Amino acid sequence: LLLRGGGSDVAYLGNTNLGAFARRVIPGEYSIYYAQETASGVMPGNTNALLEGPITVMPEGALSAEIDINTVVLSGALTIGGGAAPDSPYDDGRLYLRNAATGDSVLLGNTRLGTYNARIVPGTYDVVYQAEFSDGIMPLNRAAVLETGLLIEETATFDINIDVTRVEGAITVAGAAPKASEGIGELYLRDVAADELVYLGHTGAPSFERPVLSGRYLVEYHGVATEGGTLGVSLPANQQSVFACFD
Repeated sequence: LLLRGGGSDVAYLGNTNLGAFARRVIPGEYSIYYAQETASGVMPGNTNALLEGPITVMPEGALSAEIDINTVVLSGALTIGGGAAPDSPYDDGRLYLRNAATGDSVLLGNTRLGTYNARIVPGTYDVVYQAEFSDGIMPLNRAAVLETGLLIEETATFDINIDVTRVEGAITVAGAAPKASEGIGELYLRDVAADELVYLGHTGAPSFERPVLSGRYLVEYHGVATEGGTLGVSLPANQQSVFACFD
């Protein structure tokens, strides 16, 4: 348990297994936060959950605070495209709850398990997907928001489905293949909602095929010259150029 004040001010109160705390702190305005060290079902899995606040600690006298950690259980099925996710550690993704205001997060589980069961502190969260490995089925996104503003106030069942699509095609520059000796142009999809890059392919390969989450993306070109070489003859010299948008 922690007190968080203005800026980066933090005061450690104590661990839950001790059952009580007593700390001297500088007077000021604080909020009480919970961060798990280990959690296996009894304690919530949150990493920075706001419990109470703001509270004011005055210079005179002692402040007595009884801290109760309210928890609920969220559980459900994990599917991809409405069906079972691959049961493989080499085609696997993780799902998190994340509070956008505090940065708090809770690991729900891995897609290969098919279900999840997590104890959490009630609050408002986004549901986030992160690829661990992809062998061609699971989306390559590593910070994609599946759902925003999910209010969790009581124990509930919430199934999570991951909509995946396959992006495929050919890569040419001005309708032709560029000179391999000049370097390569790397292509990325930038998720507009999450502002994350997903590698698509490069100009040295004739085609690409990548699984990604459904959504809106910008297409970015990143020029990479060969050692000692320069771009701008058969390949654009741009380092980070957005040239298309796709849904």
